[in-house]
Formats: sequence, structure tokens, C-alpha cells
Amino acid sequence: NYKKYKELNSGDVLTDIRIQSCKEFSQFKKDKTRHELNQMTKLNTTSFDFGTVMNSRGTAMYFTSNRPASTGDESEGEEVVGGDFSDIFVSEIDRKGNFGEPTLISDKVNTIDNEGSICFDGRGKTMFFTRCVREEKKNLGCDIYKVEVKSNKFGEPVKLEIKDHDSTHVGQPAASVDGKALVFASNMAGGEGGVDLWITTYDKKADSW
Repeated sequence: NYKKYKELNSGDVLTDIRIQSCKEFSQFKKDKTRHELNQMTKLNTTSFDFGTVMNSRGTAMYFTSNRPASTGDESEGEEVVGGDFSDIFVSEIDRKGNFGEPTLISDKVNTIDNEGSICFDGRGKTMFFTRCVREEKKNLGCDIYKVEVKSNKFGEPVKLEIKDHDSTHVGQPAASVDGKALVFASNMAGGEGGVDLWITTYDKKADSW
């Protein structure tokens, strides 16, 4: 099929790479690594479960899901991925490495809106997450929020004022170890087109990003 496609679009370099991958597949199977893949049957559902992040001590795994236990009952449109709005869940890990039943994190973070795509700073003291607010007849895009974490308790989320317009989407944050720099995805003006990666840094003196 890739070869047939190449006849229609001969200038697509990615097609050549995919054809080469097909040719080398049998060798890939022979050169197996020592990695072993096991399905997380206790955590997986028929809903969307994604975006896993471990805490700094490796004793809990956070992830995003739109499983029935999620707070919001609105649904994404078919132009996105479908399904109910998502929330952030956590599964505690015991000393034997067993994952506990996933539960919703703080209701200060999870709301009736769409939450997910999280990250922590290196100490696990600050969490950044994406929230997409839905209001009828309004295009509010998505925003990144910051929330302080103390003794596994979440404070009040604070929205980062980094957008160029209300309807712009910002999300999928990735924080530096010190939590003072944040890489994120956005469709704001000035990019290369579509969604690009951007970076923002924290100005302590001005208390702003």
C-alpha cells in the first residue's frame, strides 16, 4: 500500500521511511529487547485512559481518563475524540508494586469541565494541568493551571495568563525540574502553523509567566 501511495505522491520522504520499515520488520522481530509488555488490566477501561505521570517518589501514578467516574457529564464533539469530559485520576502503588484502584484527585482540580494532561516539577510540589472550559456559544479554548501540592493535598488552581486570545488553546505542559520553565502546545499566532511547541519562563519579581 505504501508503494502504491508512492506512485501517487513520489515526493513524500516519510513514505520511503515506512517502506524501509516494512522491509526490516523481520529483522526487528529477531532483535528482541529484554523489555516485557504487560497490559494494566486493573487500570484500563473501555474509555480513554492516557497521559501517565509518576510522582517523585514512585508511589503513585496520575493519569487522565474520561471513564464513567469522571466529574463532568458533557461530551466531546466527534471532531475531537468523542466521549465524556476527562478528569485526573491517581492510583496508589504499594510496596510490592501493586497498583491500587484509581480514584479522582481533588475536586479543586477536577470540575465539570475538561481536565487532563498534567506534569509535576522535579520535587512534586507543583502540578501543572490543562483545563478546557465549555460555555454555550463561546470559544474559550484551553488553559494551563498551576496548583501547589502539600502532603498530597492540592491547593487552589491558578490559571497561567499566557494566551494571546481567549479562544487560543494552550495545553500539554511539560515543566523543568525547578518548575520555572514550561514547554506547552498551542495554536497561538506566530507559530509555524497549526499547533506548535512554545516555552514560557517564570519571572519571580513580577510573579508572572
